Amino acid sequence: MKIYYSLQTHNANDFTAFLLQQPVQKTLGTTLSSTRRSHARKRSSQLFKKHTYCYVPLIKNLEAILSNDKLREALLQSTCKRTDGKLEFLQDGVVLSHHPLFAGDGHTLELILYSDEIELCNAIGTRVKKHKLLMFYYLISNLPKKYRSGLDMINLFAVVRSEDVSIYGFDMILEPLLHDLKKLSVPAGHPIHLNDGKTILIRASLVAYVADNPAAHQAIGLKESVGGAFRKCRFCHADYNAMQNGFREEEFEPRSLERHLEQWNVINEAPQALKDHYKTAYGINRKSILTEFPHFDMFKQTPADVMHVLLEGVIPLTLQALIKYYIKTKKTTLATINKGIKDFQYGYMEANDKPNLIRETDLRGSSCLNQDAAKSYLLLRIFPFIIGDGIIFSDNHWELYTLLSEITEICFASVLSLETIAQLKEDIAEYLRLFKELFPDQPFTPKQHYLVHFPKIIILLGPLINLWAMRFEAKHQYFKELKKIMNFKNICLSLSRHHQKKAAMHRSAESVFKDKEYGPVRHPQGEELSQLKERISSTLAIDITSIHGLEAFKWIKLHGTKYMEDECYLALQFDDEDHPVFGKLSGIFELNISFVVFDVICLETVGFDETLKAFQVRSQASGLTPVTPDMLITHTPLAIYTYHGSSYIKLKGSISDLKDS
Repeated sequence: MKIYYSLQTHNANDFTAFLLQQPVQKTLGTTLSSTRRSHARKRSSQLFKKHTYCYVPLIKNLEAILSNDKLREALLQSTCKRTDGKLEFLQDGVVLSHHPLFAGDGHTLELILYSDEIELCNAIGTRVKKHKLLMFYYLISNLPKKYRSGLDMINLFAVVRSEDVSIYGFDMILEPLLHDLKKLSVPAGHPIHLNDGKTILIRASLVAYVADNPAAHQAIGLKESVGGAFRKCRFCHADYNAMQNGFREEEFEPRSLERHLEQWNVINEAPQALKDHYKTAYGINRKSILTEFPHFDMFKQTPADVMHVLLEGVIPLTLQALIKYYIKTKKTTLATINKGIKDFQYGYMEANDKPNLIRETDLRGSSCLNQDAAKSYLLLRIFPFIIGDGIIFSDNHWELYTLLSEITEICFASVLSLETIAQLKEDIAEYLRLFKELFPDQPFTPKQHYLVHFPKIIILLGPLINLWAMRFEAKHQYFKELKKIMNFKNICLSLSRHHQKKAAMHRSAESVFKDKEYGPVRHPQGEELSQLKERISSTLAIDITSIHGLEAFKWIKLHGTKYMEDECYLALQFDDEDHPVFGKLSGIFELNISFVVFDVICLETVGFDETLKAFQVRSQASGLTPVTPDMLITHTPLAIYTYHGSSYIKLKGSISDLKDS
């Protein structure tokens, strides 16, 4: 159903029409709710409860999205493939390189589907699951990378109560998506009718399904309890004992779609008494609807998520083991570590992710160390600076830390070469071997085992950072905030309607991409203005007479990334030794209301400290150098750390393969 609404803007007389795609409510089934007795009529009546969920039809929603000129241009004209053999986009991976819809000409949209459960009201006691929902989102990853992290770019597909999924199954929820994808997967394309009356032919394919490990197993049809299942991995047939002794992927028998369907046929045709035996032996619960999705191989295109595997699994588990060892051997104390966490000089970009203090109970129980994903990542990065001075940086225990750091930075790289992927494979094998040697009484967890599959996943689908769940999970907060204003009688319908109205208003805005946000502004005058114009003109080869307006800002946000004057450092270029050259951001300017320029003071890169996994830098005689954001190696603002009188900068994600990009 297409409904046109009018949205009142700042001008009371100005109205903007926009296209709203309403959600569709679908019935899963009906159950007996209660029996009511009428004393007047002396008979009983039965009350039935209808179980429903809501979804947003894919094709209709694409019509609304592509009706926006700027969104359509961004989605259909962006470059999504490299030609130098490096991997940056999904289409650089083996899967899409051999995908029939991406091999020829035409517009093919890449859909990344995500599912996750949320508890809307954080209830306790017997009501803890009353408002537990299973959410389905999708991202069209053809968008230029700078726009993908915006939450408005993540689209809603479906909302369903978790208790209904347990009753009616998972596959019914995805039936409408399968129906639309079959239409969109024809080689000639499917007609998409735009708001202005035009029609374009579009193809689309599900290229990846992202979820945490239990949700991914549920979607595929494998045993959902990863810890309790006999076959714990969705990428191979490893059992518990095999996981403890294998350090490389080739040591395990891989799963495949063909073998999976053969195993399901064995289960399906087996006598009832043997079905459970085969389900346990193969680790299969059911035949998933994902086997019917066109051009989709669920064992190649359901990747492990770096957030759940690394940030919420391997990193805190490894740091916990190292901290316990260092405390036991009296090389440090928990008080020393907590003092380091408390007193550490965090950058403004790290303030919200400051690690929590570690309690003694955190070293005995769960391996999360009382940290969430972002806090675990920051704790790993600052670990050398807070652990204390009694640590021997040349022993095998510290080697375990450096290996984990290298693995993490490669996994968070935006561009990867085949050589770097090969190095990742070796680092993972050595990490697992060394962990087993140092902590023989601590068995590998399934998440540690998943590391062996990371290199192949990158080969198949490109860098893991393109497929992580962090931004999808951030979308949950919008729905949690709606609980203050929404109707709980039909919670799925209320949530999906609110979301679709917001999405329509976003598409109707003058700019669908929030390119810039500004801090306090000032207007340079006189000699300062003249020097600025001269410096910018000579360095960036801009005609000085074309610089009409120039404003200076205390901070600016570009595509969601915040840069603050005098409080962050930028990676500018590579020097002759292939080390990055860093600069302190000392001025933020905008020319002619559109062109952003940074003034930086360049630092000298002394070298890379293998122990701290950081670049040592120092001041040098350098004037102000204007650069534009597009000239940076990476757009991530960085903090500077002081350790034993020297200054260090740690990158977020490996940049070694950006040198020739």
